[in-house]
Amino acid sequence: MEAVLPLLLGVGCLILGWAVVTNRRGFADRVVESRINLMPGDEHAPLVIKAVGCGAVGVGLFGTVFGVIFLIFS
Repeated sequence: MEAVLPLLLGVGCLILGWAVVTNRRGFADRVVESRINLMPGDEHAPLVIKAVGCGAVGVGLFGTVFGVIFLIFS
C-alpha cells in the first residue's frame, strides 16, 4: 500500500486541478461562490481559482510520474 500512495495522491491532485481548470460541471463556479473564497465579489477571483487549478494540474502531473516511477522501483 505504501508504494501506491504517491501515485494515488498525484492522480487525485491531477483530477481535482483538471476539474477546476475545465470547470467540470460548474465546479470552479461553485468554488468561487463558496465560503473558501478569500476574495468575495472580486472580479479577478475566477482567474485566481483557474491559476490555482493550473498549479494543481502541474503538481498532479509531477506526482503521478513520481508515483509511477516509485511504484516500478519499489
